[in-house]
Amino acid sequence: MRKAADSDLQAPSPWVVGLGTVGLFGFASFAFLGIAGANLSIALMLVAVAFDWRRFWRSLQGDPIVPLLAWATFAVALSAGLRASQFPEEWADQLRGLLEVVQLFFFLLVGWWLQGRQRLIFWVLTLALASVTVAIWRALDAHSLAELLALQRPHFLWSINAVGQYAASCLLGMALLTPRYWRWLADAPWRWPGRLAWLAGMGLVGALVVLSLSRGVWLSLLIVAGGLVLYTGWTHRHDRAAGRRLMLTALLGMTLLLGALSFSATIRERVEAIVQPVVQLWVLEGDVRGMSEESGRIRAQLLVLGMRSWLEAPWLGHGPRAPQKIIRDHREQFAAWQRYTDFHSLPVDFLASFGVLGSLPLLITFLLVLRVAQRGYAEGRLDRDLYLTLVSLLALGALAQMTDTRVLDSHGRFYSMLLAGAAYSWWLVLRPDTGGAARPSASR
Repeated sequence: MRKAADSDLQAPSPWVVGLGTVGLFGFASFAFLGIAGANLSIALMLVAVAFDWRRFWRSLQGDPIVPLLAWATFAVALSAGLRASQFPEEWADQLRGLLEVVQLFFFLLVGWWLQGRQRLIFWVLTLALASVTVAIWRALDAHSLAELLALQRPHFLWSINAVGQYAASCLLGMALLTPRYWRWLADAPWRWPGRLAWLAGMGLVGALVVLSLSRGVWLSLLIVAGGLVLYTGWTHRHDRAAGRRLMLTALLGMTLLLGALSFSATIRERVEAIVQPVVQLWVLEGDVRGMSEESGRIRAQLLVLGMRSWLEAPWLGHGPRAPQKIIRDHREQFAAWQRYTDFHSLPVDFLASFGVLGSLPLLITFLLVLRVAQRGYAEGRLDRDLYLTLVSLLALGALAQMTDTRVLDSHGRFYSMLLAGAAYSWWLVLRPDTGGAARPSASR
């Protein structure tokens, strides 16, 4: 336990706070628009923390995130070292892979400069949502748009699955933050254009979610939306008016879903293909060779290969970026694997790369962030809409990674850093066991 409160330390200079805040807003703005801009913004936050390192370090004393960071770094570094010792030509690649894992913990920088301020969290999330939307529509040329409308799943900007995931995140985040945005616009002279622009943005990203044909994203969004409906229904079970609004929202969602299913036979086939591989695997008793759906068969083969690779090195795995190398070594067996660089499942990728010892601290960190967000809401440090937004987007990202691997690419790391930092922010400055004196008004 800390012996003295943060108020005993000299407050940082205004220019230090300004530098950190500029880095924070720059990071939110460039997270999906430009990797160079996002990395420069991270550097600005790091420089600002270097001038405020005493208060930052004081806030981390006794925090469980510190041993988790040390555990993850040591385990992944050991795994990378073992791989590099066997294949010396890969040492640079292993080092880059290690740094990618460490950068996930840079969410602490985001959380520190947010300082638990809810208005700042709202605007940072809004900037990030705008960043995703602008990045997508800036890259959507006439050819890609024509392919999208023809349901041909074009490759533009990121992979089409990534476009689907980030568009779904925008849709969900905008839906949950709409009341707050409406209140902010209540007295603005341009409130109606602002509201129409907001709704138009929701419509555009909603269309992208459908047109991406990403089954994993659809299923993840459906699970999270269903969980939100159940949670809201339970917490408002004695409020009839809220119950009616919830029922209307659920009916609207079902109408949109049925409308999408009736829109195209291709969409119906993609929905059917979510269940078909699972049923066939059950009937065929795990024999993936007999599966009729090509995409499902290939993914099942990749998952089997990934699990076998993990069992070969269960504790430390095969080192960072191992899936790409393992798949490359087995491509002669399956010509259809030429375009795959991972096992299409983050848990399997992590286990094959880092083993149990490297994957476990990352899982615990994710659960810790969710727990901190829940506690922040329970203690009144996070408003309900921000709490639901952060937890829902983190859950959506995690569920989408069950059938994809995106966390360790640049935009995936930025996505995780923003959301985890916002959820963890209040804990850094107001944690009870540290005296909670870093910023007395931090909750607002």
